[in-house]
Amino acid sequence: RVRRAISLALDRQALVEAVWVRGEPTGAVPRGLQEWSLSIDQLGAGAKYYQYDPQEARRLLAEAGFPKGFTTLLHTSGGAGPDAVDAEQLVQRYLKDVGIQAELKLQEFAAFIATTRQGKFEGLAMSAYPPGWEPDSMLYGSYAPGSVLNISHVNDPTLTAMLKAQRRTQDLEARKQLIFDIQRYEAEQQYYVYLYCPMSTG
Repeated sequence: RVRRAISLALDRQALVEAVWVRGEPTGAVPRGLQEWSLSIDQLGAGAKYYQYDPQEARRLLAEAGFPKGFTTLLHTSGGAGPDAVDAEQLVQRYLKDVGIQAELKLQEFAAFIATTRQGKFEGLAMSAYPPGWEPDSMLYGSYAPGSVLNISHVNDPTLTAMLKAQRRTQDLEARKQLIFDIQRYEAEQQYYVYLYCPMSTG
């Protein structure tokens, strides 16, 4: 409920428009991987958690035992540039609006990589995710128990079974459906609260 509340507290489209100018709200597989990525409206029952709904966020927090919100840390780094810091400060404001007082803990980039990006932190963390050229790198790395990129320490047997199944499926269309199922399942669980996929022109 707390993870879902955090997701509902964030206005993804407003973040894109305020900081990145161009981009799109995204789920577990970034929108840049168009062949594999589901748009928000295709995420099934979990799609509602990508909508900006601070009232529902406050209701879920109260239901979870935090009627007055709570205080935590938001670990991040300026290593991705000033735009990312602007986004992090906007996220901090959105959280405050639903009662979550998130103190920004800005780390030097190397320290952030050595600690927070290794899953060694308490509270919340926010950072850019490295580009994914293939969905397995985004999904298995983030959710498989013991993976170095699984910084939320997710250990969900249902999800792990789906991750292994997509690795073993040789038929392209069948594998694609498994990847879609994983995205829908994660959208409901909100193990990670995905925000947006910025669009860059080079």
